[in-house]
Amino acid sequence: MPLKSLPADLFLHVVGLLEDSDRVSVLLSCKGWNAALSAAPRLMPTTVIKGFGAVVPELKDDLPNYSEYNELAVRQAAVQSQQQRARVLETAAALSPGTGRVKLTRFDDQPDMVAGVLALLPASLLSLELDTPCSGPVLAAAGRFSQLEQLAIPGNAAAIDWRMHPRAAVRRSLGYLTRLRLDCRQPEFVLENVEYEYVRCDCQPIPAALPAAVAAATRLERLAVEARWSPALVTLCDTLPPSLRQLELELLELRPDDDLPAMVVALSTLRPPLHLSLGLCTSPLGSLSGDEDEHFPPVSLPPLAGIRCLCELRLEGYVRPPPDWGQLTGLSALRLNLLSDDSLASLSYAFPNLTRLESTTRPGPGLDPKQAAQQLPRLRQLIFHNQSDMKWGRRLRELLPGLDVADLKLVQAVF
Repeated sequence: MPLKSLPADLFLHVVGLLEDSDRVSVLLSCKGWNAALSAAPRLMPTTVIKGFGAVVPELKDDLPNYSEYNELAVRQAAVQSQQQRARVLETAAALSPGTGRVKLTRFDDQPDMVAGVLALLPASLLSLELDTPCSGPVLAAAGRFSQLEQLAIPGNAAAIDWRMHPRAAVRRSLGYLTRLRLDCRQPEFVLENVEYEYVRCDCQPIPAALPAAVAAATRLERLAVEARWSPALVTLCDTLPPSLRQLELELLELRPDDDLPAMVVALSTLRPPLHLSLGLCTSPLGSLSGDEDEHFPPVSLPPLAGIRCLCELRLEGYVRPPPDWGQLTGLSALRLNLLSDDSLASLSYAFPNLTRLESTTRPGPGLDPKQAAQQLPRLRQLIFHNQSDMKWGRRLRELLPGLDVADLKLVQAVF
């Protein structure tokens, strides 16, 4: 049956299963679908508002009247910058009142504009993503969105003022939230010379005021946080709203002196049906970032079996597996991207509930596929790093019908 022949309710359900880019394709395919989607703002594609690069005046010191020329160039650059600011604000103000999803990006050179743009967006906004550096009273500015359900801040959430002032505005911006994603990393592009460039990441701890703000989100169901270790993370775990059902916690740039036992104690107080996804990494990027990982000291973990709601575990860099590794039988997903192969050689992989395994090395060099099939009876996705492991995985797939085996490098290239 053609998509256009579907009943309206079934059509909206199908669109709800599509990714954002696919929803744009749906709108471009048939004008008749625009009206149907307009009646469901949650399903409309995300509107993206972009900032602009810094306007740099072209100065010349080799002219006879270089002083006057440079002064004029500076003035012209200032005028161009103001004109571009005005265009961005006009774009925000011109959005339809029914706009439900907005993403701000590329405000790296104008982080102060973010709060101003928020003040012009439709008050009925349902989803907001700040994929750009921002600072100041962003949370208070978002208080206009009394129906906001999803808030994502992958652009250094640590720089935002999370204090509950004014308290009423903050509660309005958080009161309806069901999903909150916060990334406290600030990527920085570094160009050392013409032939060598890389991205350096400055990872910050969560602000001390964040736990109180999260506690105000009384309808929150999913929370994702990427940050450095700090005592505020313990406070956050102690103040999570009872409505929370999924917690994704990525502890980055771990060091041996981080108080991880205190973190484990706090996480041990959480109970199912909460689903905990825990990532631990010595790199500030959240994954292996190249040569700089060689400078990070190894981190030993405390026992983790006391965390009853732990369902997914990711260990990256020089993080050593916990001493009670064999007791983590409740795991459904496991990622091992460790630089120390010695720590993996003797590990047991008896995980009866594991459905996804992602690793840079084969589970247990002496583990044959038949033994692995017995220890991982529910495995449905297996991702390895090299071709020799892929051959081992294909043998395992013959014993576990439905198992999907993929190459880690290929997956990273696609996603």
